[in-house]
Amino acid sequence: MTPEVYEMAMDLSTRVGKLLGTVGVMVKYDNPDIPNFEFRQLAKTYIECSTNQFDIDAVRAQAHKRGVDLT
Repeated sequence: MTPEVYEMAMDLSTRVGKLLGTVGVMVKYDNPDIPNFEFRQLAKTYIECSTNQFDIDAVRAQAHKRGVDLT
């Protein structure tokens, strides 16, 4: 792997990590500005990518509070 490809991979993985963190904040905490349809899509994606059971439980609690089915 060339240094340029390595740097690009590191940059892109950092961006993905930041994006996932932002999505996590949007779906783990009460955020009434997001419509339920968008919340459902973001929450399902976040749950698929997250390995932290505490975070997954927080997202499911928000979904239950909103009345959104994540199945």
